[in-house]
Amino acid sequence: MRNMTLLTTCLLCGVCFGLTDADVAQMVFVEQTELPRMMVDRIAFMPDGVHVIAGGWLEWPNAPLVALLPNDVQVMQAAAQACSPRFTVSPDGQRVAFWKRVKVGQQDRGELTVAHLDNQMVTTLGEPVPISESMHLAWLPNGPIVYATEDPQRPVGILYALDLAGGGPRKLLELHDGQWHDLRPGPGAGQVTAQWAGSSVTGYVVNCLPGETAPPVGSAVVNAAPDGSKKTLEIDAQGSLILGLSDTEGVVVDRGVRAARWRPDGTAILYVKDQEVLLVGPSGTDPHVLAKLGSQDANVFLRGCAWAPDGVSVAYWGAAGSGGRAWRASLGQERISARFVFPKDAPVKADTRVWVVGKLQRDVMGNIVEPVWSTLKGCFTVRRILRTPEGIIAEVQNTGSQSGLIGRLSAGTPVGDTAGGHINIGIAGQTAATWSRTSTLKFREGLVGWLEKTRYIGQPETLTVERQMLQPIGQ
Repeated sequence: MRNMTLLTTCLLCGVCFGLTDADVAQMVFVEQTELPRMMVDRIAFMPDGVHVIAGGWLEWPNAPLVALLPNDVQVMQAAAQACSPRFTVSPDGQRVAFWKRVKVGQQDRGELTVAHLDNQMVTTLGEPVPISESMHLAWLPNGPIVYATEDPQRPVGILYALDLAGGGPRKLLELHDGQWHDLRPGPGAGQVTAQWAGSSVTGYVVNCLPGETAPPVGSAVVNAAPDGSKKTLEIDAQGSLILGLSDTEGVVVDRGVRAARWRPDGTAILYVKDQEVLLVGPSGTDPHVLAKLGSQDANVFLRGCAWAPDGVSVAYWGAAGSGGRAWRASLGQERISARFVFPKDAPVKADTRVWVVGKLQRDVMGNIVEPVWSTLKGCFTVRRILRTPEGIIAEVQNTGSQSGLIGRLSAGTPVGDTAGGHINIGIAGQTAATWSRTSTLKFREGLVGWLEKTRYIGQPETLTVERQMLQPIGQ
């Protein structure tokens, strides 16, 4: 085992950028890894870009678990004794708080425990509390740790604050006839947003610093965009994902949605359906499929997703029978380019479309009428024209990421992650500032490029796939 210092800055990163609808259309997973199998409640990314922390339940034994993955930090072994899947990470990313199971007389209780990742120490806060299904946690910047408890006998939910400097818990809020749904840092300094599920889900903005006397403000839960705009996210009772553009206008992005999360800069939305992971841009139109669960994962139903703070990595998870599955992945843009050789008299122009097909329809004179559309393999746009003594070389590029395009066009697959040809610039395990991989593939036999609305076809010459990881937000 080794010590781990989680750094939060990268010295070699370039200029940041938000995502546009065009960027989203070209997005792919450039790296993807399945996490150890468990029923996940929540996943959070650590600031080093390497580790994630997951809370959930093991299938066997059916016990709660909080785990840092990869499991290479000694101090986090204490989390194997967790009595709840709830956890929170300190704002500096150096500490993790969770509920550890302890014996008090003949009863099991939960003790708020803090694992210090920088110096490998374990400390505790406050007195042990009864174990319940709630036990949500939130760690406020320059403030206390806030936790939720429930008394199922009454039923009553209570919110407490524990100051890191010591002292007993301070009671912040008591609610009746419902249960805690979520707990997160709030919109202002020293505030949390606590979601209470009674007859409806209500969000309470609670002041948590000592001496604050303003009463909690309760309202319908609104998932506001983190960029400060008036955009909001909502999943209604029918599973429709609604992007609110203003107080009176919105867009139904998709239906059958299980969970959705804003990118940290507010320029994209990650969401999951039962068998799909999707991304949509700032307009809320033309969702882009990042992944579909294959036949071997047909019994997995996705239920949650999360972004890393850098806006590059994501996680998604779901239920699989009595257990669960989870994955993490990194986003990048995929560009597929090719060269087609046309006759010298072909009217090749920039921005003209080239359709890659297997068969063509011809009239009685042998002239091309149009492709046999059932043999269509892909579509490209002319970006550059090279005139040669033998003919015209059209350099073309795909517009947006066309699902399965590489497999339809090529006789091979792009270079894998472990092969050469990629650049990874970063320090101390940071997310790469520049990451790209280029592969040159052969076209399948029998394919040609039809120059749209003409009688000309081009012979394929080269096929190139380039994948480049996103630039981290704010770097």
